[in-house]
Amino acid sequence: MRPMLALAFGVALGGSCLAADAGTAAKPAPDASAKTTYKLTIGGDDLGTEEAAVATTVEGRTLTSAVHLTIPGGQAALTQDLKLKPDGTLISYVLDIDAPGQQLTLKTTPTDDGVSVGIFSKGGDSPMSTKPIAVKAPYVLLDNNFASHLDLYTRTLGDLGPGGERSFSLLVPQVVQSIPAVVKRLADGTATLDGKPVATRAYRITVANLTEDLLARASDGALLRVEVPLQKLTIVRAGFASAPAPAEKTFASTQKGADPREVEVTVKGPAGELPAVLLVPKREKPVPGVVLLSGSGPNDRDETIGPNKPFQDIARGLADRGIATLRFDKRTHALKSKAKATLAAEYFEDAAAAIKLLGASPGVDPERVFVLGHSEGAMLAPTIGGQNDGLRGLVLMAPGVRPIDAMIIDQLAFGAKLTGRSEDEIAEQTKTIKDQFAAIRDPKRADAPAVLGAPAAYWRELLAIDVTKSVKDSKLPILVLQGDEDIQVRKDLDFNALKSSVGDAGGRVAYQSFASLNHLFMRVEGRSSGAEYGIPGHVEPSVPNAIADWILAR
Repeated sequence: MRPMLALAFGVALGGSCLAADAGTAAKPAPDASAKTTYKLTIGGDDLGTEEAAVATTVEGRTLTSAVHLTIPGGQAALTQDLKLKPDGTLISYVLDIDAPGQQLTLKTTPTDDGVSVGIFSKGGDSPMSTKPIAVKAPYVLLDNNFASHLDLYTRTLGDLGPGGERSFSLLVPQVVQSIPAVVKRLADGTATLDGKPVATRAYRITVANLTEDLLARASDGALLRVEVPLQKLTIVRAGFASAPAPAEKTFASTQKGADPREVEVTVKGPAGELPAVLLVPKREKPVPGVVLLSGSGPNDRDETIGPNKPFQDIARGLADRGIATLRFDKRTHALKSKAKATLAAEYFEDAAAAIKLLGASPGVDPERVFVLGHSEGAMLAPTIGGQNDGLRGLVLMAPGVRPIDAMIIDQLAFGAKLTGRSEDEIAEQTKTIKDQFAAIRDPKRADAPAVLGAPAAYWRELLAIDVTKSVKDSKLPILVLQGDEDIQVRKDLDFNALKSSVGDAGGRVAYQSFASLNHLFMRVEGRSSGAEYGIPGHVEPSVPNAIADWILAR
């Protein structure tokens, strides 16, 4: 299952970033009348720009800026006017939103116990609604897409020592909410600004299940770069350039992205050719081979999630144990215009082509081909095993056992709880999606709505998948793996339920869980929230070793 981000900062634009400012303690100010340009990109594609200016007087500071974005459906513009007292406390904040289907003005003013947000139709004199937000100091006003807010915030962090952490509250007028957050200082470094070298300080904000990495000039805290890994969002100050990164070692002790054993190939599916990577370790005899099937959503061959590549880690770990792998871009990633919203188009057809290709690859034993699925790929792997003759076995990594709507609603509620929502607010938030799935489950409802971008017909297919039954009915050996800290596919409600219902099926089904591992089978300190998906890491080596032990015994 694709990780779901419960936070969507930006009521108008579906959320792409944090942005920040304004608290309570005295704050160093940018130069009077300073003007700055920031460039926003998503996945390397231009998203837009922000033009910001700060004016400083004896009465305080005024930040004005305009963000211009290209979004689905057209162009959007956000303009702001933020006024602060000399000590940094809020006087007023006005945000104008001009986006397809939404023209609003939000006016935020301080109150005795927080702030009040008035929501106006554009040009209107009377608010459509006024909502209070209770928030205590220290707080930071942090709205969507405004790097200039973050610039004001990083300038306040000069007293945060190396490795230090600080808790605070985010005040987010666009979603009319205050959210708990933590900022941590990371390693210092160097970069260039306008062609001149500068010393830098790095910070990471963690809020609910999202992380955001900030790079600032060490001398005054001026913001240089923002990265939101899970959203593939980058914001860069004009004139900034990163210093060359040192070579990094990967899971398989090779330089990142450069394993000489890997060969670029294509999986020729019915809709077209899918880029793939074939990794066959050199051995005297043909080796077992594994086709990797990723979770839901338009995943690439490595199942890249933020800075992490779990399938690359697993493939290289298995190769170290003498096992070949084939991993490929999903059709929804490589051939978006040809990708239909059906399980056959998303999984079954291309999986069959990949199994055939791996079995025919030199150095691979065609009698020992396995399928490994992760998350939704694991849910569908038993069906794929029944559709393709000659497979030796299946590996199911974090298969969801509950109905898909139950898991989605559980994730949404979990994410809302992380943001500090009350039980009543969570119930209200999840009611809509519960009603939508109730309509999808009703076979008489031809008008059932699309949910999360997928049509009702797709969800009906997925709801019809009964993982427990398909594991029971399968004739193949199956290994089921689970991370104890997985908050998407849960050990108590999914893994344990499958284990108690199916058992070992006469020795055909084996189970193994891993302490302190999350949904990506990466180690997490304490409880998983999903925020760690945005932090670079690697699949725990014990996982591919457990898979290899099981495969090599067959």
